[in-house]
Amino acid sequence: MECDHLSLSASDRTLINRAVANSPRVFLAPMDKGLSGSDVWQARWQLPDESLSKLHVFKIGPIGKLEQEERAILDIASVIDRFPLAHLYRGDAPDRGLLRQEFAGDPNGSTFSLRNYIRQPSYNATPDSIFAVVDRLYERRMGEWHYGTREYRSQRRTISEAVPWWRAKIDLPRVASDIGYEELNAELLLHHGLSVTDLQQGVNALLVAPREMPIGPVHGDLHATNVNLDGNLEVYLIDFGNTTYTWRAIDFIILEAAVKFVAAPAHAPLTSLLECERLIDDGALPSEYRPGAFYGTELSRILAAAVRIRHHCVASRAELNVQNYRAGLICVCAAFTSIEWWVNRRFLFHSMAYHLGKM
Repeated sequence: MECDHLSLSASDRTLINRAVANSPRVFLAPMDKGLSGSDVWQARWQLPDESLSKLHVFKIGPIGKLEQEERAILDIASVIDRFPLAHLYRGDAPDRGLLRQEFAGDPNGSTFSLRNYIRQPSYNATPDSIFAVVDRLYERRMGEWHYGTREYRSQRRTISEAVPWWRAKIDLPRVASDIGYEELNAELLLHHGLSVTDLQQGVNALLVAPREMPIGPVHGDLHATNVNLDGNLEVYLIDFGNTTYTWRAIDFIILEAAVKFVAAPAHAPLTSLLECERLIDDGALPSEYRPGAFYGTELSRILAAAVRIRHHCVASRAELNVQNYRAGLICVCAAFTSIEWWVNRRFLFHSMAYHLGKM
């Protein structure tokens, strides 16, 4: 097999060879997967008639995680509009596999993440265009899940039970020490009257408090780099490793957190970030404030996305209890603090304190 990437290990080459049915030539391009621990490639390969295959995605990583994702795709995610199924390949290494899936997006492969659409000025995103993207995500791409005709039951669960994969990541004192404990603690006390210890205790209490939760199918990891767009702003989803049946609000809470803390500009002043939180709580629309007055166009786009995400959470009846949503947001934010890159961790701490003060 002739491959245009020489850095691949022998075991990964074996996996790719099986996935392309021993094609003589394979063309790979690395994909930006952000927080994923797997190696993800866009791939085409030479067919017997010497034409090229359709564009596919190859995810190479731990076999256990890929088996879980394949089951989630077949059992749950396959009902998503125009969703391509996946096939798992095993190689010589017992702990490594390859998940092959036809690329869901522009056939030329020119997609970009929602995170980049919000952050990069070259895309010319506006609050109105972001509203439209969020509408397409929930009403069209995930409509069968969140706007379908099925009746969703409610169960009494804790947030810890609803999102166990996030619970294990929470350690606020350690993260606070990484970013400067004394200074952060003083800021929290000044602005919110809460310390780092208060936050950790508050999060712990929220995690174990039983709540009535609407249960249904969820993506489970709907952060801003797992939502992709093409040139026509059509929406595509990737990475179904956490797809399952659980608290439906998770597909809204995680995306709001990711939009705010992964896409928020690092240079934005704290006062502007907290003002953004207040405006989101009020459901402020882009036409109701002057973006340049406090925080510029980047935060205006984040505000538009977060307001529309909350709208769909209520409209789809994923969660009608504001305090339940707020509790979930606090706990997911606490888990996000464990991410060392791309997130504004200081903003995360202040956001948790802001919302905890509203409980």
